[in-house]
Amino acid sequence: MAEYFFHKLDQLKGQTAFLKVVQDFANDNKKQIYAIASPLTDNKYRYQYNGGYILLVPKRKIAFVRIDGDIEDFNEYVDDVLDDIASLADKYQFKEIIGRRRKWERMIERFENEPQCSNFESLYSGDLVLGHDDFRTLDILISLFIGSINDATKVTTEEPDNILDKVKKKIQLFDTDQSRFIYDELPSEQKVIRIQGLSGTGKTELLLHKLKDLYLQDKGSKICITCHNKVLADSLSKRIPRFFDFMKVEKQIEWNKRLWCNNAWGRAGDENSGAFRYICYYYEIPFLSLREAGSFKRACEIATKKILAKREAEEEFSYAFTFMFVDESQDFDSSFFKLCELVTEKRVYIAGDIFQSIFDSQVDANIKSDYLLSRCYRTDPKTLMFAQGLGMGLFEAQKLWWLEEDMWKLCGYNVQVKGNGMIFELSREPIRRFEDVSSDFDSLKIFKTSKIVGTILTLVAKLKEEFPNILPSDIGIIYIDNDDYVYESAPKLGAAFQKSFGWEYNLAHESKIDAPETVFISNRNNVKGLEFPFVFCITKSIVRDYSYRNTIYTMLSRSFLRSYLIVEQTENDGLTEEIIEGAKNIMQEKSMTIMVPSTEEKLKIRHEFSIASRQKSLRDRVEDIMKANSIPLSRFESLLSMVSLLGGNQKSDSTLAEFIINTNKAMNE
Repeated sequence: MAEYFFHKLDQLKGQTAFLKVVQDFANDNKKQIYAIASPLTDNKYRYQYNGGYILLVPKRKIAFVRIDGDIEDFNEYVDDVLDDIASLADKYQFKEIIGRRRKWERMIERFENEPQCSNFESLYSGDLVLGHDDFRTLDILISLFIGSINDATKVTTEEPDNILDKVKKKIQLFDTDQSRFIYDELPSEQKVIRIQGLSGTGKTELLLHKLKDLYLQDKGSKICITCHNKVLADSLSKRIPRFFDFMKVEKQIEWNKRLWCNNAWGRAGDENSGAFRYICYYYEIPFLSLREAGSFKRACEIATKKILAKREAEEEFSYAFTFMFVDESQDFDSSFFKLCELVTEKRVYIAGDIFQSIFDSQVDANIKSDYLLSRCYRTDPKTLMFAQGLGMGLFEAQKLWWLEEDMWKLCGYNVQVKGNGMIFELSREPIRRFEDVSSDFDSLKIFKTSKIVGTILTLVAKLKEEFPNILPSDIGIIYIDNDDYVYESAPKLGAAFQKSFGWEYNLAHESKIDAPETVFISNRNNVKGLEFPFVFCITKSIVRDYSYRNTIYTMLSRSFLRSYLIVEQTENDGLTEEIIEGAKNIMQEKSMTIMVPSTEEKLKIRHEFSIASRQKSLRDRVEDIMKANSIPLSRFESLLSMVSLLGGNQKSDSTLAEFIINTNKAMNE
């Protein structure tokens, strides 16, 4: 069960009876409430007075509460804290937005004695109530208290007058689970910290906050943040300086001296091109390419053995990094994590998508985490439900995967069991980011069409009418398939955008970067970690394949206003009436009603999944090799055909890789 109450009260001897009432109120009413002794931002504020605390509740006055101690000391404590918040507002450029302290001090309430235990609900609806015009100023103040700093250039105290800006410019506050990850003090002996959450729960943002804190506090540290995907690594490398800038980090980033940000593997010619490449360079061990190792797993296992041998032979073992951060951990297996732990001195932070981990795992019990984030702040709950339902085949008679009640709850669902246990009604809690959006807003649209480019242009023209302030960068277009048509269609679609709207476009599967002020167009391999107000997912056919369904879930959940599913209209397009009806029901009911499979059906689901997970398709093997060696995926079908003629399924990974690499070289000549 998600917790809605967070406290960091080191100076107090546990929770008071009143705070227990507050905690129960928060959880019962699903209201985020924070109780802290001092501002958490910058981790430096300490006060001599230790007889009180600060209660932070969105849309309610900030309450300073005295438990004991001299009243004069309590009032000095309040004044000192407010002075520090005013200083933080100035530092993070919010002073011009919210004004000086005298402008917002009316939003502060002082309680010289802690209220009686039964009083919180009356306080919540009485003395602490603020007017609607004060809500955004209050959110800014709370963000300064808890360190959830927003970009001041994108924030105003005035409520935006359109849905797009309301969602884009929503003031984001850490929820209680996110706050625990940032501020919990963990045992020093716990070297690996795992954080799991759905796509869009803020995992990457939290990693950046933790990275920033460690970079500043541990001044001699060497930190590496890595992921599997090159486009995500590029996006992160650009995002870190922007993040440091608006967090007002005064220390300059020492790239490739104190901080590395790259994808996991790298290339032979540049020791800073990948985490694995740098590790090989640091320990003076051979760097293995995919052709030489056969797989990344094998490369990590060989490197681990060589480094362990060095550690046993040397009196003093030197660590490549002080801290490591691994994003999108579901793209790796344990061999990489073991290598990271071996070469990291203090702590490894591993963040991944719990839904993808569950979908890729044969045994639910293997899903482990120290922090579980179940609230998705990127995607409208209705879209997220459909994306996960489609991913798991829940709308079809024969489901691809199934979760039991406890696992649905771990994924952030409310579960109502009906029909003698044979029906699950699944729903998700509303999210603050979407509280200004009508619950009837169409966050998902599905189209069958024989003219994909024309349909998308028509839909974008309608978007421009619905949202006049839309920008090219608000749109992400993702091809779910890996067929040749993608590499013919994508440039034509980009050119059509340029001609129809005067918008530039970025073919990310070619550029491998996230280019600003352009329409993003890509295949499915270059989208992780990115998000857009509007996402178009294009596919020729919805197929019953585990990898494909996992992909379509992750791509549909890249939007934070609306996702479009565009399916080419054919006899075998796979877009069944059951799927369409499932989407309609979710949009209307804001919930997903699913028949629970019988015991026999569950066994069959697991059996079929087990077989599929053991037998990686030739298509996936070829695709993995091409991605690892930066071979253009426009050649995918040609190379696959050649490999098939050679009996590729009978070849080892290393033999297959060697053939594909050499064939690609020949095609370049």
